[in-house]
Amino acid sequence: NNYVSFNNELWRIIGVFGNNVKLVRSETLGKLSWDSSDSTINSGQGVNEWSQADLKNYLNTMYYGGTEVTCYGGQNNSTTTCPTNRLDDASKTLIDNHTWNTGAIATIANQETFALNTVPFYKAERGNETGKICSSGGWCNDTVTRTTTWTGYIGLPYVTDWAYASSESACETNMNAGYNATASSDDEALANMTCKNNNWMHHGTTMDIEDATWVLSPVAYPGRAYGVWVVYGDGLVDDSSCATLPLSAFPTIYLKSNILIESGKGTSSNPYILKAGS
Repeated sequence: NNYVSFNNELWRIIGVFGNNVKLVRSETLGKLSWDSSDSTINSGQGVNEWSQADLKNYLNTMYYGGTEVTCYGGQNNSTTTCPTNRLDDASKTLIDNHTWNTGAIATIANQETFALNTVPFYKAERGNETGKICSSGGWCNDTVTRTTTWTGYIGLPYVTDWAYASSESACETNMNAGYNATASSDDEALANMTCKNNNWMHHGTTMDIEDATWVLSPVAYPGRAYGVWVVYGDGLVDDSSCATLPLSAFPTIYLKSNILIESGKGTSSNPYILKAGS
């Protein structure tokens, strides 16, 4: 019962963080690149720095701000049609101009079992590593200044938001719980992934990259500077995705600290109605 009527749509409450309630849109806006780049920059695979990412620009400049931008759907600055959805003026008055943690996470999965420890991941999302730890090569030649925080209106969920949205207790310690490391095929290895189960934030059903969802955090990888973490439809959390892939984008916000619930029960048929307090 965490449904909210927001922007005349259904959104859902992720949780309370400090003095702010965090919401995510219940349906994707569409499939967009997290970022793309010219073929001479990181081999056209984008730059994994959220403060300058193409998806950040769309969400904050166009979806929030109403000013047209170019949207991207592939490598080498391949363009696509932007979603037509916009936030209305009443909804925008409720959104906090928030400081988001954008720390990068290294490949910290156990290479034998593929276990991915949830608590260290949560800390790394809020840590001081950037998405560029390489120094040379065609996949690592951008000159973008890296940051570990960003202030703005619209972001994306974290991987751990998704993990903690599952009621499966195993996900509190291993986001890839259920992975069968001794399986003879990918289908067998991924058949019993746990954290997609009883998970109100999960979307998708398959291991196809087209069925994956973007999150906010970049990958800190020694050989490339374009990796971003994703959650696959089959429930696998993975670090191998290029920022240019057109994946599902779920806008995420922090409400201002004075927002109150005016009415509603939090169900999909009777969602919470919000109002600004004093």
